[in-house]
This record gives sequence, structure tokens and C-alpha cells, in this order.
Amino acid sequence: MFFDPSGKMAAEATLVATNWWNPIGWIAATVLVVEVVVLVVVTVEAIEDFNNNHTINVEQANARNPNPPAKRHRNNSKKKAYERAKRAGKGKEPNHDYDGRYGPHYHPNVEMPKSPTPKAPNPHDHYYYPK
Repeated sequence: MFFDPSGKMAAEATLVATNWWNPIGWIAATVLVVEVVVLVVVTVEAIEDFNNNHTINVEQANARNPNPPAKRHRNNSKKKAYERAKRAGKGKEPNHDYDGRYGPHYHPNVEMPKSPTPKAPNPHDHYYYPK
């Protein structure tokens, strides 16, 4: 392993690489240009590949979700959330989601309504309670 405390070898290497009259300088410049061209070509191909593989289906993007938006009810106790979900489910035992993204909650145990109305319960409704 070489050690150059004065930095003279680094200065000589820089002079050799930048000296346009020296054939080693021409070789270094050619390698640098080729590397830059290859990098640009690879980047352009990657961008084109990404754009070709990630097209958006407009019909699918504009299609409405058949499920109505879920109602989210906040409750101050687990018992109250349970009772409200059970009442919405017409007395059926509610489904319990212990580790939901926004906290524990219940879902009413009902079928998805055929023709939903704004106040009709659906299985996507959430009855949250504090941890």
C-alpha cells in the first residue's frame, strides 16, 4: 500500500490525466466521455421503460366505487361503540377490529344494502372507541 503524505503523487496523476498532449490523458478523457454517454442512455431507457409500464386506465380511474363512503363514529367508551354498532346491525353481534389503522373499532354486522340511502348502515361503517 502506498502512502503519499506530501500529495505529490496525486498532483502528478492529475497532471497526467489532464495533459492533452499525453496519450494517457486522451485515454482518460475517452473513458470519461464513454461513461457519461452510457449513463445518459441507461437513464433515458429506464425513464421510457417506466413510462411504458405505468399507464393509467382512464375508465378504471374514473369508475365509481360501488361501495358508499363509510361513516366514522367517534365514541368515548368501548361499551358505547359496541352498543351503537349492535343497534346499527339490528341486534346482531358487531364485528370487532382490534388493531385498525386509526384505532380499535366495531363494524355493524349487516349485509351490503342493494340501494343504499344516506342513513342506512353498511358493513364499512366504523364505531371507534379509545384504547
